[in-house]
Amino acid sequence: MARIVADLQLLRGNVRALAARCQGLGLRLLPVLKGVDAWLPLAAICHEEGAGPVAVSSVAQAARLAAAGLPRPVMLGLPPLSQVRDVAALCCRSVVSSLEVARALAAQAQALRQSHRVLVMMDLGDGREGCRPDEVPALAHAVRQMAHPWFGLDGVAANFGCLVEAPPSARSMDDLEKVVCEVGRQTGEAGEVSLGGSVLLPWLARHALPACVTELRIGYALLLGHFMGQECGVDGLRRDAFLLAAEVLESGDKRTDTEGLRRRIILDVGVLEVSPSRQTPLEQGMRLVGASSDYLVLDVHECARRFGTGDEVFFRPEYESLARAFHSCSVKKPYNVAPHCADGLHCS
Repeated sequence: MARIVADLQLLRGNVRALAARCQGLGLRLLPVLKGVDAWLPLAAICHEEGAGPVAVSSVAQAARLAAAGLPRPVMLGLPPLSQVRDVAALCCRSVVSSLEVARALAAQAQALRQSHRVLVMMDLGDGREGCRPDEVPALAHAVRQMAHPWFGLDGVAANFGCLVEAPPSARSMDDLEKVVCEVGRQTGEAGEVSLGGSVLLPWLARHALPACVTELRIGYALLLGHFMGQECGVDGLRRDAFLLAAEVLESGDKRTDTEGLRRRIILDVGVLEVSPSRQTPLEQGMRLVGASSDYLVLDVHECARRFGTGDEVFFRPEYESLARAFHSCSVKKPYNVAPHCADGLHCS
């Protein structure tokens, strides 16, 4: 059965490294765990290292943390109106881009007598969720006006590198400062300014954030130690905390139209479980032939190792592949984990 291999010691080191980097910049780290489906061992590590609360993207993830007795997380996914009661109950904070959702959260927080805060999300060029910058002050003011002992405005938030993979521009940082200034003028205080996206880490090696920023939300770099192959400029980050292992279902020679007989293997994962082009096999000489919903076909003709049925093939995943694997019920999750060996080829 396909499985995920994790090294908790390396992940703890990544949390510490990012927390130290943020602290050195005068910022707070918000670990984003949606990519690993709010995996409980990692959530526990974040809290042990003082890097809580963690951020999730669904009510199901928040409920899992609650069932494990962990503190209420931050909801990063825009709350659906159909789930505002659960969001208010299970999460300490969420992001909003509409007055209707903010009103519903305020009402539910009061009904539940459960503290809940919101950030107004703005779009500074990523093109995903959020208000236009010119819309933010009015929405923030409206949210501030509906505050009560169980509900209030925490500040503003923005994403970078999530949809278009682009770092911040000078214009986006200028827009951010102007918005924060106007929010402060209309509400009496600017509050938290939360920026998300691991693309910010390599960008910070050459630029400085506006002084108003208080928090960095980081997921990709925490899990994989880099962003889209770029170094993050953070001492101590490791890239080998996760491996994916797939089982060989079939091994043998296959006739091809252009290359004659070639040795191939079929693995027990496909596009439903992983992103085939977003992972790298650890063995040299392997080549991806193709994938279907539940199979991965590799050419191993140039590989020194002979694979038989039942053998495992290990991959270094990129974010998309790791996320699919963690969200798939067909991939075994590492509930009882120990550090994996350096080459990842002989893990039990």
